[in-house]
Amino acid sequence: MKVITPLTIADAMLTASAPEPAAGETAWVSAGSYSLGDQRIRVATHRIYECIQTHSGRTALPEVDTDYWLDIAPTNAWAAFDNVIGTSCTLASPLTISIESGENITGIGFVGLVGTEIDIEVDSTADGIVYSRTVDLDDSVVLDYWDYFFEPYVQRDKLVLTDLPPYDDATITVTLTGTGNVSIGVLQIGTADDIGMALHPSSASFTDYSRKIRDDFGNTTIVERSYSDSPSFKLRISKQEFPRVRRKIIGLRATPCIWIGSEESDLRDLVPFGFVRSFSPIYETSEAWMCDLEIEGMT
Repeated sequence: MKVITPLTIADAMLTASAPEPAAGETAWVSAGSYSLGDQRIRVATHRIYECIQTHSGRTALPEVDTDYWLDIAPTNAWAAFDNVIGTSCTLASPLTISIESGENITGIGFVGLVGTEIDIEVDSTADGIVYSRTVDLDDSVVLDYWDYFFEPYVQRDKLVLTDLPPYDDATITVTLTGTGNVSIGVLQIGTADDIGMALHPSSASFTDYSRKIRDDFGNTTIVERSYSDSPSFKLRISKQEFPRVRRKIIGLRATPCIWIGSEESDLRDLVPFGFVRSFSPIYETSEAWMCDLEIEGMT
């Protein structure tokens, strides 16, 4: 099993993305006139703010003028880096994002993809293009002729790669293409770190936040809401590796990460994006620790 230890993307690292302001976004102007519900962005913070009190002539920045402005979301250009699947960077195809991290990156992960094909390229200043991969995002399952002709298109919304060559002088470029608008909910890069061997059984549970209300006559009203993955894993970690892995998991306990229970294409449901709910190791043999790891997914 692996986890991508995510790198925080700083302004200087993001060399290409959707435009900022995007279509429909308007920059805040000092001393302007604003009505209740007006939304303005600040490029300096990459956030969208909503006016909660009609006002004019104020010069305080929205991020500190909290009596008049409410921080509600990231700008479109930075929505893929806020660790929320429900906010996405969206653009008419193609969407190109380039990152110059200055770090040795070995893993990249995407959640909330909308598109038909994605290209990942690693371009080293010293050695040129050292990695290039194209992935089809059609996740339809075709088992027979009926499926071939009648199975509807299924969007592959998640992708993780852990074989990027570690070049600290490289630019990582992602190009997502499709019909109409394409989107990325979450994009994470970092080191793909081994945290042990995932054993059977592992679960791919989820938690539903929909409301189901039954009245006195048995009638049920359902309000559909988001859900989050909540898988659990059994790990075997060698005695020698356990101190490193425990430190790693403790360090990531409050950080949303992409956890890779399996790299098999048919087991993508064992690749959650979330944080550690619990980690319960037991020193079972003289050579290894047996551990239960539970992940609480993001929405």
